[in-house]
Amino acid sequence: MIPALQEKLKADDRNPDLNAALGQAYLQKARETGDPSYYTKAEQLFERALSSNADHGEALIGNASLAMSRHQFEKARDIAQRAANLDEYSAAARGILSDALVQLRDYDSAVRVLEEMVRLKPNLSSYSRISYMRELKGDPKGAIRAMQMAIQAGAPNAENTAWCIVQLGNLYLNSAHIADAEMAYRAALRRFPDYVHGYAGLAKVASARNEFEPAIEYYGRAIERVPMPEFLIGLGSIYQRMGKPAEAATQFRLVSNIKKMYEANGVSMGAEIQQMMAKAGVQ
Repeated sequence: MIPALQEKLKADDRNPDLNAALGQAYLQKARETGDPSYYTKAEQLFERALSSNADHGEALIGNASLAMSRHQFEKARDIAQRAANLDEYSAAARGILSDALVQLRDYDSAVRVLEEMVRLKPNLSSYSRISYMRELKGDPKGAIRAMQMAIQAGAPNAENTAWCIVQLGNLYLNSAHIADAEMAYRAALRRFPDYVHGYAGLAKVASARNEFEPAIEYYGRAIERVPMPEFLIGLGSIYQRMGKPAEAATQFRLVSNIKKMYEANGVSMGAEIQQMMAKAGVQ
């Protein structure tokens, strides 16, 4: 998809539709690879599209999604609100708007916007967001049901469906249903082979069972493909539990280096990394 769009842009580099489409493709690539440089590439394309058409819906939605990825939640809210105002039928704009409102802790507004989204398009994107809202409200069973609906709805992109299957696994794991969590993570790997979040999920299952060597192996598979801070922190926490502080420190140094790479591409990771460290029980 990306090469084809790049070729088309060579012949028509100001085309807002093509610029927005390639920008969205780069955002998806960032999701799949964890490479933050795709955010910078996407930003340039969205800005080029908007310079040709300031009200281009897909470019606005892309910019709002990019702002969410960079944890610029107020910016994401404002851009998504503009996109929603321009198109009363845009479920995508409302999805990003609800995400931003949740991060800004405006939960009542988030629920209201999410209800609009579900009416417009009851699909994987809307059901997965319902799941997250239910989890926030302390309803794990309701969250699991909604995520199952999201998976059943499916998505054209296999990674998006696999992501939802991993989220289902996380819900099971957080509810102490370890066997169900393992089945979900393995299902995600079948849907999207070598999916890094699937491997990380299996590492968490092994960790919950105090099976440290398999946990190290699964985290290693994930890190080999995409060295995300979450995976490195998880591996470091395993080494800490095994009484191997030097190995743990190596992982945490890598986290610091990757944090700098993200920041160079406009992604602030400081607060999120602190939350990951606390959740993993890192000393």
